[in-house]
Amino acid sequence: MSIAENIIGSMAIGAEISAKKDLKEYFEDAGFNEELWPLDFEKDGIQTKYLRAHVRPDKFGISQEIDLDTVFLVENSRYVLSESISADDNLEIEIKSIIRQGAKKENNAGFVYDLLNRHERFIKNYAAENDIDPKEVKVKVHAHSGEVNGEETIGGYVWANYGFEFSSERELKIARVAFQRFAKSHNVQIEDKDLKYFKHPCHFAAFDIGENIEGNSLGKAFLLQYEWFGERRGDMTEKSEVLRYQKAYHEKGKEAAKAELSKDFLAVLHKYSHKNEQQENILNKILLMKNRLLRS
Repeated sequence: MSIAENIIGSMAIGAEISAKKDLKEYFEDAGFNEELWPLDFEKDGIQTKYLRAHVRPDKFGISQEIDLDTVFLVENSRYVLSESISADDNLEIEIKSIIRQGAKKENNAGFVYDLLNRHERFIKNYAAENDIDPKEVKVKVHAHSGEVNGEETIGGYVWANYGFEFSSERELKIARVAFQRFAKSHNVQIEDKDLKYFKHPCHFAAFDIGENIEGNSLGKAFLLQYEWFGERRGDMTEKSEVLRYQKAYHEKGKEAAKAELSKDFLAVLHKYSHKNEQQENILNKILLMKNRLLRS
């Protein structure tokens, strides 16, 4: 079954779907590997419904893109994925949002992890089959926390744990400065010389030095109020720090994931954890002395 036929056969009632002719033409021109279509979970027993599959011209009017809103029924949960796909001389998939509705169970905890890894295989295969530089095929996100269609999102933190890099060196530098200011506002002084060791979104997410900000570590609290642009490119390998961290985080847990981080970053993490412990010890001693004075 072709991708176009798969979409038409899985339409939700009232869905906004382009004409079959337009869908077939789009996918034939794109030349995707139908076996690797990342939204097809039929073999896994997960029902897929398309709410939207709209072919439209790109912003330059040169080629076409497709907008997709897809619902996946996983156990007692619904995952609603909104994305657009552009395939011309390269391939870009822009994930606009993934929203989970309903009860979350252990059985479906890894669904998004699997979904993103399918996207990665899809873009890498496209690059290989079409002789395209792997750097030019990518999955993009705008990572932010807030409200989407009435649903609360925590994307600023979540996407950092899903193998995404900052979209540019400038994006990374802005994040470093913003984090330094945020940390200072919570009485943690990150030295300028240490900022260079923050290289990936997962470094910010993993920055836990014992500070508790509304129940969250310093790094998580920062990302929950920060927005950034990220991407997973076709040239990223499983040996990369970011993808190793992602794999360990989702298969073994947060503490296991830390072991995949660079020695330089872990040294910085230890440095500020140690500083935080020293400050706590000093405060405890001061409180103890005050209590003794009050008793005397």
